[in-house]
Amino acid sequence: MKRLAMVSMFAIAASSSAAAVAQTASAASAEGQVQTDSGPDIEDIIVTATKRPQSLQDTPVAVTPISEEKFKSLNVVAVSDIAQIAPSINFIAAPSPQSSQFVIRGVGTFASNDALEQSVGVVIDGIPMARLAGALTDTVDAGQVQVLRGPQGTLFGKNATAGVISIDYQNANFEPSVSGRLVAGTYAELRGQATINTPLSKSAALRLTGWYSRRDGYIDAPNQKDGDLGDFVNRGVRAKLALLPTSDWRIDVTGEYARNWVDGSIQTIRGYLPVARDLVIQQVDLSQGVVAGPDNRRSAKEFPEDGVTEQWRGVVNSTASFGSIDFTTILGYVHTKTDNIMDFDFTDSRTFAQGSVTHYASDIDQFTGEMRLSNNDKGPLKYTVGLFYYKFDETAQQNATNLLITGAPATLTSFDQRIGVHTRTYAAFADVSYDIGTVRLMAGGRYSHETSNGSYVRSASKEFVRPVILFGPISLVNPDNVYEDVSWRAGVQWRPADRIMLYATANRAYKGPGFNYTLNISAAQFAVNKGVIQAEIAKSYEIGARSEFFDRQLTLNLTGFYSPFTNFQVTSVLPTVPPTFSTVNAPELLAKGIELEFSLHPHGVPGFTLDGSLVYNDTKYSDFHAAPCYVGQAQATAPSTAVGICAPVATGSTLFVQNVTGLRSVGAPEWQANLTARLERPVSDRLKAFGQVNGTYQSEVQFSVGNPRSTVQKGYALLNLSAGIGDADDAWRLSLYLKNLTDQRYSTRILQSNPSVTQSIPFQALRTASIALDLKF
Repeated sequence: MKRLAMVSMFAIAASSSAAAVAQTASAASAEGQVQTDSGPDIEDIIVTATKRPQSLQDTPVAVTPISEEKFKSLNVVAVSDIAQIAPSINFIAAPSPQSSQFVIRGVGTFASNDALEQSVGVVIDGIPMARLAGALTDTVDAGQVQVLRGPQGTLFGKNATAGVISIDYQNANFEPSVSGRLVAGTYAELRGQATINTPLSKSAALRLTGWYSRRDGYIDAPNQKDGDLGDFVNRGVRAKLALLPTSDWRIDVTGEYARNWVDGSIQTIRGYLPVARDLVIQQVDLSQGVVAGPDNRRSAKEFPEDGVTEQWRGVVNSTASFGSIDFTTILGYVHTKTDNIMDFDFTDSRTFAQGSVTHYASDIDQFTGEMRLSNNDKGPLKYTVGLFYYKFDETAQQNATNLLITGAPATLTSFDQRIGVHTRTYAAFADVSYDIGTVRLMAGGRYSHETSNGSYVRSASKEFVRPVILFGPISLVNPDNVYEDVSWRAGVQWRPADRIMLYATANRAYKGPGFNYTLNISAAQFAVNKGVIQAEIAKSYEIGARSEFFDRQLTLNLTGFYSPFTNFQVTSVLPTVPPTFSTVNAPELLAKGIELEFSLHPHGVPGFTLDGSLVYNDTKYSDFHAAPCYVGQAQATAPSTAVGICAPVATGSTLFVQNVTGLRSVGAPEWQANLTARLERPVSDRLKAFGQVNGTYQSEVQFSVGNPRSTVQKGYALLNLSAGIGDADDAWRLSLYLKNLTDQRYSTRILQSNPSVTQSIPFQALRTASIALDLKF
């Protein structure tokens, strides 16, 4: 019924909107007041999904651009919150940044593994980020964020089998300006940002941006010093220098430092597993007033938690024009450090002297270089060719104690886990299109040569001294693992009418291999395949229509996709005590669905806009007969290939697996929708006011391989309201935001963890209010 109601709502909205536009256009035509395509209030949206400036409506890629003004109007302050705006995307929060992930079209790397990359690439100022840690920044002074859906293997390369999130911050310009924003809200939220742009000479300009934000915790934790968990402080500074050595040569230099501090994870206990240790945890929780369940926002943790992520980023982007040829060079260096402590038993462990604590730290260095040539003339031939280099080095260390909890004092355990990963990638790519009348033929390719090596050592912990090493000591080394790949893209684009574009594309992308460096790995498991996780291969077949009607008042963009994945990299929870993780290759996963995006700007109602999206997504494991079982799953005594049955691989075997073929993948809602209506009108010669309604919906999501009901988040809808008043020339604006008006409770990640079933509760799952002041000079 919820799905039917949602579909009906959008059908009614779309039909009534089209009718309203038709009536408006008809009436305006009668009065001779229809604006032409060059009307001042309808502008082309320019995107760079093909690595060259191009109108959104002429781009044969499923891409959603988001401006900084859009972020501000919805009070969306972090890249991780873009699911409120863009279709087919989710963000899966985790206790630590290295485990968080984006999911596009139901595809993402649900992994807790430092030796594995994400399926959704994040690119900042032209630099592909090796890991999400440090990339989940505030959208301060963002020029544009683009969400590219589907594999992007030719122009964006590795780590883009599900899609790309491209973030471009404003470059310096030669007009002096000062802008700022101050936000205050519930939970003592305070955000401040300021940008100063100034020309230094006729050939140099500087743009400085600084920001600071903080918020109190919202997870009730009476055993913590300040009584809660989830506090955070984020601050940073960014400098952008623009240089014009000649009239045909521009260099942009970026330097940025950002620091994010959090006090405790946003996880609570949702339920308990059918093992002895959880019965002890449950009794302690009840004595502390913790009642497990979807609405639980209380934690009995007593150990102080602290987490810091710091990132230094430098980028040099140079573009020189030689007649009709543009030569672009982008060099980037990123250094990211994380350090966090977590009370891993989620309760007051002082009662049984086996408290679980884990201390994680990582150090990442990456360098990327890209050179490309592209033509800028208006002829029928368009081309881009280039070379790419990627260097990645990571060291990570985790010390932990007493992760094995039995219910009575038992053997005290600990471990020191050290991981090293080193990757080098060389690539050459080309993308070409040729126009024949109203038809455009497209082709592209990318050759990649990748070398990676790694090491894993598990030994006694010097930080937490205990008599036994959990899972025993081990030392593993992976020498250079060489992988070569050819990704490709082909398609056709056709304009049957001036404001209608149709396209069909086919492409292939890959995500490089990784290593199964998980806590419980044994020498026997490593010997099977040297712990290597095979490269993930994605193919995608996409058709789309980009259309504008009624003098560009109504935009309708429709995309259909069919994307089979082979060797899909996925992490599963193993039914051990405690539950542990293992990364495997699912033989096949299939993503298919339909995406509708629309925007309405009726000339007859100045200042009114209505935009949104509706997505149907059917992403399932199409071949995964040997998936790990989950904790608490009933076990058959004889081998079975029935779906969802945990059974031995052979008669008498102690190795159990399950067939999950046909079941939905992790983090893949079947339906998603969002709708935003905004009205902005003048109230005097110097003032204008606005009001806005925003709603989002997503259907049920499964967070574990298989179908355990304990890790399912039911479908939910969110309602947000905002209103404000400001100067007619946008010199200032005062805005009020009410978010999650119905106080909808939901979780963005549910795990069979250690201990119990845990859930991540985002700040957006709270009813909040805030007020913002924007200034611009």
